Amino acid sequence: MKRLRTGSSAVVIVAALLVAGCGIPVDSNAVVLPNVDVAPIATSTTTVPESSPPTTSASTQRGVIVYYIRSEGLFGRAAVVESAYGAAELLALLTTGLQSDDLARGVRSGLEQRADLVVSTERVDNIMNVELSTSLGELPGAEQVLIIGQIALTMLANLPIDGVSFSQNGQVVAVPDANGQPIARPVIRADYVNLLLRS
Repeated sequence: MKRLRTGSSAVVIVAALLVAGCGIPVDSNAVVLPNVDVAPIATSTTTVPESSPPTTSASTQRGVIVYYIRSEGLFGRAAVVESAYGAAELLALLTTGLQSDDLARGVRSGLEQRADLVVSTERVDNIMNVELSTSLGELPGAEQVLIIGQIALTMLANLPIDGVSFSQNGQVVAVPDANGQPIARPVIRADYVNLLLRS
């Protein structure tokens, strides 16, 4: 019996020496390991949703696509506007948004010298109505197509609408599509997408 107790004591002593010999601390203090970054654990249970980005001044602006005339067609160009933009701001880009070197590159807007062609805009449900001046009829047919096309494509690309209708003197009018055919219904992107291939 005494030998068994002595053997047990010896095993305990050897185990203690092995632990001490390995240099592993037996206390509960944390050890900082080299080249290891440790993130602190927050004691609070409050979480911040990922969908709430920090507010910055840049978040008050948004990018839009504005369609300008080049050659016999249209092309889109990115522009920056205030986030609370609407049809009026898009029309302003069509009338004054050209850059200084655009003329040299053959880029223009049908509304740049004719801002009075658009009298007003009004959204009704998912349709944007554009009231046109009667002077639009004085322009050549090809120019009318380009102007109507750039207005329609710009509105449809940037506003949550399904179509654009055009009127004169409060009455809905037919406007030419990309091929010059009259459309009496609200126009959609497909009616003018061919103009993008002609620029």
